[in-house]
Amino acid sequence: PRATSVFPSRFVCRCEPLGAFVFSVICPLLRSSSLFLQAAAIPENWLTAYQLLHFVAGLQPASTPSSACFSSSPPSSATATADSLNSSEHGERQTDACPFVCAGASGRRLPIRSVLIHAAASGVGTALVQLCRLLAIPTIIASAGSDEKLQLCKTLGATHLINHRAVEGRFSEAVKNATHGLGVDLLLDPVGASFMQENAQSCALDASWVLYGALGGVRVPSFDLQLLFAKRIRLLSSTLRSQDLSYRESLVRSFEETILPKLADSSLRVILDSIYTASEADQAHQRLEKNENRGKVVLTFPCPS
Repeated sequence: PRATSVFPSRFVCRCEPLGAFVFSVICPLLRSSSLFLQAAAIPENWLTAYQLLHFVAGLQPASTPSSACFSSSPPSSATATADSLNSSEHGERQTDACPFVCAGASGRRLPIRSVLIHAAASGVGTALVQLCRLLAIPTIIASAGSDEKLQLCKTLGATHLINHRAVEGRFSEAVKNATHGLGVDLLLDPVGASFMQENAQSCALDASWVLYGALGGVRVPSFDLQLLFAKRIRLLSSTLRSQDLSYRESLVRSFEETILPKLADSSLRVILDSIYTASEADQAHQRLEKNENRGKVVLTFPCPS
């Protein structure tokens, strides 16, 4: 409904409701049939990642004027590109070269010098790592459950790697080591309950903590709220599925203008873990449930006759 600029033979991109399989997803800039599988992985994962950074956390590229802090609208652009995508240490760059978020009514700019991304080898996680690299965040810390997954994250732009299984979930010390004891300015978490305490300890002063999943449970038996108060942490939560149509239209329009061209020219990469036919859907779900995937799992459907 309310589709615009769609004509016969024009490729389109669709994000299905909860519980549906996306089986026919085509993008305006992905005109080769060989790229349809990559296109199928874009709507849910990449739109979610883009939304978390720019519409929920409110990241603005370093080049954005200060007046943007006083705007109530989501950022219309995320076009900042990194002139250097190396593994600079936390704090080496001047803060005015970093993306930023705006703090409260005062509009104070808070530089994002470091980010911790949990489940960084997932479909959303691999998109987040690349988008943070694109924004030139100096320190990108990837957290995952195996060294193989972490090596993938490194190829995508992560500067520091944490195997949370190897440290038995106590990752905050490694985060502090990577940030010279400061903690991260931005934390992106789909895990939830089991990581709450360590997440709070990993945050820097005035950090933004975005909670967008509950893979580790929804109930927290014990959590010290004083850490949130003492560090002035912004705890944010969101899900794309419950947003209204106007929000989704704004998100898709911004994403199409700024990110789709970079996916089309391979500046950004859609990471496909595995491809299953529709009759193998059970196997695909089992792979996801066992947390074996690195990137997106895609199902293919036969063309209707």
